[in-house]
Amino acid sequence: MDQAFRAFHRYSTLNQVLAMRQLDEVAPIASKASWLKKGRTIKPGAKPIRLIVPVMAPVLDSFERQVFLSSGYLHEVLVGFRYEAKWYSLKQTEGEPLDWRCDQVDIGQWDVQLAQKSLGICVVDFDMLDGNTQGFAKRSGIGSSLRREVAINPLAIYPQAAMFHEFAHHVLGHLDGYYGDVKHMTNLEKYCIKEVEAESVAFICCASLGLKGLAESRDYIQIFLIHTKLNDKQAQRIFSAANKILKAGFLL
Repeated sequence: MDQAFRAFHRYSTLNQVLAMRQLDEVAPIASKASWLKKGRTIKPGAKPIRLIVPVMAPVLDSFERQVFLSSGYLHEVLVGFRYEAKWYSLKQTEGEPLDWRCDQVDIGQWDVQLAQKSLGICVVDFDMLDGNTQGFAKRSGIGSSLRREVAINPLAIYPQAAMFHEFAHHVLGHLDGYYGDVKHMTNLEKYCIKEVEAESVAFICCASLGLKGLAESRDYIQIFLIHTKLNDKQAQRIFSAANKILKAGFLL
């Protein structure tokens, strides 16, 4: 699971704002070296993104300096910040095609596009700087123009699993403010319930279709169960939502 959620550096709010002001399209960002490790190269002529980085300097106190040097470690402190231009967005890189929406779940007759249409969910571009986020669900518009949308990170480790997770948020009504029995439930518990329910649905769907990522999915669920627990009603909701999503994609 670390591979999915620690693959990218997490940028400060200020650096996220700076990056978005320099990008035509918001997408995950990383340094040239990081993209090379991910098998991607920078497009010729791509202009790097300027971000703020901390400037560190060794402690000048002679006694403290002597102690740290003798232990093989030189203590440093923050002395300021400077701009550096060495980051690039995913859109500025080249490599293997990453349009996951062109891929079909290669098992049986389950069809992604049919499921989207049946569930009334549309897929939109992933427009987040955080490459560790595997996907997100959201609603846009109001009234009759309200749309249920999901976006999947083109660099997601298990894109189909991420898709089922985000579909589940819509099918379970999480974006409508429904969390089941929320009496006496804290905001942390509400968040954990949503994640446990959505990931449990994704686990069932992936297991049913023979997809990868089950071990990571199980770990993810266990992390959130530390802060909450499921009751029978919520378990029934999970199986009902998984059944609805699976049925939506099968060609009859």
